[in-house]
Amino acid sequence: PYGDRVVFPHFDWNNPDKIVGLQARTTMDSETAKLLGVRKYTNYIKGYKKEFNLYGFSNNRDCIEESKMMILFEGEKSVLKLNTFNGGSSPAVAVGGSFLSREQIKFIGSHTSLDTEIVFAFDNDLMTDKDKMEILLDAVRPLTMIRKVSYIKDPFNGKLLSGKDSPVDKGMKIWKVLFDYRVSL
Repeated sequence: PYGDRVVFPHFDWNNPDKIVGLQARTTMDSETAKLLGVRKYTNYIKGYKKEFNLYGFSNNRDCIEESKMMILFEGEKSVLKLNTFNGGSSPAVAVGGSFLSREQIKFIGSHTSLDTEIVFAFDNDLMTDKDKMEILLDAVRPLTMIRKVSYIKDPFNGKLLSGKDSPVDKGMKIWKVLFDYRVSL
């Protein structure tokens, strides 16, 4: 807090006792951070690459297995919010950006059962951009051949989400509505 950052420990996706990354996010508003030259995200462990991990998987693995669902968010904050809504754990993970890497796709395919639904809950700005959405859909096409895949998008044309909102940013009631209206691929 003294450096205006929140630090998220990234545990190895197979070993919940092994920290492989420390991602920090500034708590400054974006305008102030830009004026001061403060990056939004900082990685404190040299060589750590988010595309070789899924934030929250090692901690939420049991919930993913029990619920037969994996919810993919862009960032750590959304995973923590959904865990809070659900009393401490959820079937949520974060990919660490606005795309899914080949390594993450392979991991999901080999570490979830065939009856697990994969739900994309990326930020509103990505889900409403046709070009970005097409890139995402092309990347996840291999998953659609082996898993049920769906995504969350504001079904009411911007009445529930705006800008860069994550589907969990507006609270539990809005999250439940968005989740119930998810679209299958």
